[in-house]
Amino acid sequence: MSFRSLLFERLTTFYLDLDVHAPLEHEFEGLELVRPSIADLYRLRLAEPEEFSANKMSVLEDRLATDAEVWLVRERAGDWAGWCNMAWGRGPNSRINHTLRMLPNEVYLFDDHTLVRFRRQGIHGFTVHERLAGARKRGAVRAITTITRGNSASVESFLKIGFRPRSQLLYIRPLRRSIEVPLNPAWTSWIGARPSAGIGSLQ
Repeated sequence: MSFRSLLFERLTTFYLDLDVHAPLEHEFEGLELVRPSIADLYRLRLAEPEEFSANKMSVLEDRLATDAEVWLVRERAGDWAGWCNMAWGRGPNSRINHTLRMLPNEVYLFDDHTLVRFRRQGIHGFTVHERLAGARKRGAVRAITTITRGNSASVESFLKIGFRPRSQLLYIRPLRRSIEVPLNPAWTSWIGARPSAGIGSLQ
């Protein structure tokens, strides 16, 4: 890890206008999103102790008591396959100590995770489509997400659905603070972080 990457991290925010976005056709038979109980979180912890750590379980357990929406993904055999979250009117990211400013009718998709043994089966696409469909029915006009610029798999997944880059976040590690800046401003180029696949051509 370079000295500059020890000091800074760059993330990109993406948006999708739900009033003009037509749901894509998809086949996700046997999958469902479940609003979990604390008991469900404990069962997931017992089944996946390495990927669903004690710290992550604590985070999601605390989140159940807030207005954020916590979801677990259940596949056809009844096993938990991952988790995802959604919040209305704000974009929380506790890891980088930042909350995006959003309108009350905008939704934020965050903390998506598919367990390793269930990857490459379209589960992440399923969780995004299901949340978008539910949010649209409840009056949401825009969806927003934030992705670390090195996470090319997530970037490509959201781009495929129709999301487009909106801005970037610059996380200053020593200060544990983040600032939102326009896409790829010249003054940040010296940080040296490479854009994720697909971003550069859209900026």
